[in-house]
Amino acid sequence: SSLVQFGAFFGAVILAPPITGRLGRREAMFIGCFITILGVVPMCLFIQQQLFESARFIAGIGVGIVTYALPMFIAEVSPAQIRGMLGSAFQLLMVFGMIIAALLNTQTWFNYRLSFSLPGYPALIMCLGIFCFPVSPRFALIKGIRQGNPEKGAKRALDALIKLRGSKKAAEAELLELKQSMENEEEEAPWSTLFRDPSIFKRILIASGLQWMQQFTGINALLSYGPSMLKEAHLQMDAEVAQFIINCFNLVGTAMMMAVI
Repeated sequence: SSLVQFGAFFGAVILAPPITGRLGRREAMFIGCFITILGVVPMCLFIQQQLFESARFIAGIGVGIVTYALPMFIAEVSPAQIRGMLGSAFQLLMVFGMIIAALLNTQTWFNYRLSFSLPGYPALIMCLGIFCFPVSPRFALIKGIRQGNPEKGAKRALDALIKLRGSKKAAEAELLELKQSMENEEEEAPWSTLFRDPSIFKRILIASGLQWMQQFTGINALLSYGPSMLKEAHLQMDAEVAQFIINCFNLVGTAMMMAVI
């Protein structure tokens, strides 16, 4: 599990930003899912430790790229009034997937090869269907400006918005707002601004503090290594069933979070 997380860190921090910024949000998700499949297939076939660990790391890279690009894509294509709800739906679906995996792992017929194959199915569906979605309107504008053809970018953005909103009038109004917001954006600030600007530094501390406190609760360790930890604790019930119960409460907590948002 640590190799998957390390690969996800590498994919999200090193690879995802340039891929997402230069090629596009959909393209980044396609690449991430394809890399995930390249890692999942060997995991189901290899028994050599070094090859298996390498495949875990590769799969993690793909997961990291998708995890970076998908929330960005959702935020850029969703209507403003439900943007927060759709963004949190990403977390809800992840937890729902964990419940399905935990439930299947309680079944004696579900062997380890089938368990390791689970990430490959949604990745394959994403690879086959991601380009059925329209391009991100914001990225279309950015790409048009970058290529020296803002009119073409605006046309692509308008076509995407018409598909997304179902109304040319609403699409034109939103495109105008998007152009105005991009014009009002300031130039990219240096990294030192994160520490020199007191207002921004305070936000960084709060956001980082929330993440650190969430990590210190130990929930990620329990979600990743729960069955092993529960077995070591000599729990008086099946460890896989206990893990399934934990994931169910995780789902309840996620639903409550979405209701608050």
